Amino acid sequence: MRPEVWKDLDTDRYERLGTGSWDAWGPELGPLEDAIEDWKQQLAGIDKPWLCWCVSDRFCRIQQRIVAEFGWTPVVSGDPRAESPTVLPGSVPLDVNRLLKLPTIWHVFVPEFTYAIAPRLAFWHADLLVSRRHMEYLVRIIDNLKEGESAACRHRGWWLNTTQACPALVAATTREASRDQWRCGCSWWRWFSKHPNFRDDYACNEHTWDTGRGIWYWARNHDGPVKRIVPDETGHCRMPWQKWKGRMSKAESMIADNDVDAVVRKLGIEDLDDRDLPASP
Repeated sequence: MRPEVWKDLDTDRYERLGTGSWDAWGPELGPLEDAIEDWKQQLAGIDKPWLCWCVSDRFCRIQQRIVAEFGWTPVVSGDPRAESPTVLPGSVPLDVNRLLKLPTIWHVFVPEFTYAIAPRLAFWHADLLVSRRHMEYLVRIIDNLKEGESAACRHRGWWLNTTQACPALVAATTREASRDQWRCGCSWWRWFSKHPNFRDDYACNEHTWDTGRGIWYWARNHDGPVKRIVPDETGHCRMPWQKWKGRMSKAESMIADNDVDAVVRKLGIEDLDDRDLPASP
């Protein structure tokens, strides 16, 4: 049942709140302010949190293990419509939806507010698996971020090229970078040009809808320092949106459209996979 706080929203807008869309939220954050404070308390004392967003519990467990192996703290949360994540020893649970009670939440929802909840935050797509060699490359970039810097996926010709990897496929930000992005209205969320702090003379267009596009606007128009990550998508087990939308859950599609056993073998991370472990209740 829809919580009372959302009772006046139409169904479409209510469904889009958790996707991280300024087009859905508008200028009033409302109950989100209390949720952000709640996240801050849950993450207190964690210096290097790496968000592992659960859509498939099997994927999330693999991600947690490689994150912990490389010296970061796996922070485990997930989409409320997905499997309940198994929180492995050494990982920290984050109940993002405890106060919001939204029907769905995407992985980019939390990083938007890094300035308020953590000294820095790394995050990636729920359907991404990486080799240790590539993880070493990612951690080298992210570990060396200076205060005020972010890191995101970027190819040559990145601006307005929607065929490139999503900027938030693998990304990280520091507290002061996040604070400046918030001040400028340049967002990890979608439709950054509708951010309540965005004041530039910039027409909304088809390229503002995607996650992370505001970060590139920040880099290009506000001299925001964004370190370039060139992702290895060998283990990106995605399925085209229109192929699975409405027919199966994303977790089912990740398994159905990808030979995950073959993927983990190719990446050399079979020892991180325990495919038969049941999800936590």
